[in-house]
Amino acid sequence: MRTMAVAGIAALALTAGCSVSVGGSDDISASELEADVAEILQEQVGAPEPPEVRCPGPLADEEGETIVCRLTPADADITFDVTVTAQGDGTVDLQVADDPS
Repeated sequence: MRTMAVAGIAALALTAGCSVSVGGSDDISASELEADVAEILQEQVGAPEPPEVRCPGPLADEEGETIVCRLTPADADITFDVTVTAQGDGTVDLQVADDPS
């Protein structure tokens, strides 16, 4: 299963960014970002467990604001960068890096 989750994350990296609703406050907390990004990526990849996502801080819900979070698929020893871009309306776009780091 681990290989499928990693392959799914890699495949997701090749697709266009996706939009996720994360709330409507002025700032989106790091913990809210981490939980929401992990959930949507787990659903899109069909992984049995959510990936671990760590964000360095909150994200201002202002159009164009970005933060780079780190994503580790469950039971994997590689990580991917995930660029999270606020749309200013309580949603964010996600773009997973093409290659693990």
